[in-house]
Amino acid sequence: MNSHQKLARCSYYLQHAGKACIPRRVYGASLQAMLTPPEPLPFLQERLNYYVKTSETSFLHPETTPFTLNLGRGRSTYQLDLWEVYRRFPPGLKVACVFGDNIREPDTPALVKSRPVPTNSSNAILFRLNHIRHFSFINDPLPYTAKRNQLVWRGNAFQPQRRAFLERYFDHPLCNVGHYHKKPQPEIPWTRGPLSIREQLKYKFILAIEGNDVATNLKWTMASNSLCFMARPKYETWFMEGALQPGVHYAQLAEDYSDLEEKLDHYLSHPGEAETIIRAANAWTRQFRTSAHEQYLTHAVLAAYFNLTGQGTFP
Repeated sequence: MNSHQKLARCSYYLQHAGKACIPRRVYGASLQAMLTPPEPLPFLQERLNYYVKTSETSFLHPETTPFTLNLGRGRSTYQLDLWEVYRRFPPGLKVACVFGDNIREPDTPALVKSRPVPTNSSNAILFRLNHIRHFSFINDPLPYTAKRNQLVWRGNAFQPQRRAFLERYFDHPLCNVGHYHKKPQPEIPWTRGPLSIREQLKYKFILAIEGNDVATNLKWTMASNSLCFMARPKYETWFMEGALQPGVHYAQLAEDYSDLEEKLDHYLSHPGEAETIIRAANAWTRQFRTSAHEQYLTHAVLAAYFNLTGQGTFP
């Protein structure tokens, strides 16, 4: 975790500590305002429909209970993200949630951070969870043309797809990629020193490669002036990775990454094409950076969840 991320996380916890002193009834008084779209923008409804795939009433699992904040059980950022929205609704409403890197379809309606692409059921309802880690955008002052002609990536290589990539491209002259973890991992030979986000932004191409679910670096990569390289996503989050278009929002790689060198040569020879994709990627990220929009959508998703589980009739 770099200094920027540490500062953001510290600020996140301080803000929630202050909000904890405000009575729940005060938050409840603002529910109607939170469920009113801040602007008549069609994409807000489109996003809501994307997160919640159905409007048909479904049954909750019999053991589902009202949500209670208990930071002692872990997943504190997940709990706080949900609690921030949940406490504006009437007390006693039941909610099922799957915290962590979810890659399965729940049997009954549940709020999830991630789900498979494409989703095969309407039970996996995307919610903005652990956003302090996954939605930390950056401003990139370095233009694409001033960046190094290489692909960069740093991360842990515990998953087989990441190991396979490093085994193939660790020593490639157009790549600066490697496994990094604060604890030595002698069983992983493709190790390099850490690179901060700012250091990675000095490269024209940044690899986004899925781990347990989505690629964590995808959001800040698409907000940068570097070109995102990735295979078609298998999982999606609040960022709607499944709706991203290859060749429009990112440079698509084959699932086994066998065409990496070909794609690197192509975009090095066609800088205008690369910059067009970067502009489209930047535009995609901007829809997640307006606080009023995000507040409305998180409340609208939870309201839709309560509606479809037969617990109320919210607008």
